[in-house]
Amino acid sequence: MIYSRFLYTEFEQPHNDDGEGGFTIFSTPQSLGAYATDEQRVGFLNFAVLWDGEPDTRVIYLAEQAIVRDVMAPVRLLHAHEGTLTVVYDSECEDLDYDALKTAWEDIGSGVQLECWTVEVIEECVVGHLLFGGRLFRKYAPEIMASGNLGMSSYTEENFLFADDWSEDEMFGSGQQQDSDDEPPPPNRELF
Repeated sequence: MIYSRFLYTEFEQPHNDDGEGGFTIFSTPQSLGAYATDEQRVGFLNFAVLWDGEPDTRVIYLAEQAIVRDVMAPVRLLHAHEGTLTVVYDSECEDLDYDALKTAWEDIGSGVQLECWTVEVIEECVVGHLLFGGRLFRKYAPEIMASGNLGMSSYTEENFLFADDWSEDEMFGSGQQQDSDDEPPPPNRELF
């Protein structure tokens, strides 16, 4: 499903038979920080949204706001439940200012449509602890975080969506490519 102009849907896990545990992994271009080389200033951020029931597009709106404000790069997971937005971040991101991150997300959460959400900003190392998040968060977030698919990565040519279409097999078929020197010239036919 297309949720946003800023976000690409990498993976969607539907809810289980109990109607719980559905999540989506998104990717978005993000700056790699001040120490990136000129050729590698932009990478991809993969982060997850754990849904509480049906997807709540207000969470997408808040993620877009975080991208615009440049506070999305350390985020690994978002979960909104009963008026609380839980933001899980990677504390090892370079140049991370926790107080600025928390303040920005609190401001972003206060602008949610039709409500004002309390924002809980937690390190990824405490995901699953009884003090943080609601029941769904404690139950499903540790498994999502353990997938290893979340966080920043550098851009490579393999990230191009159609890179597989440019393989030799895709371009020329599964047989051996023949050099033009090996082919006999076409017959010279007169048209009249």
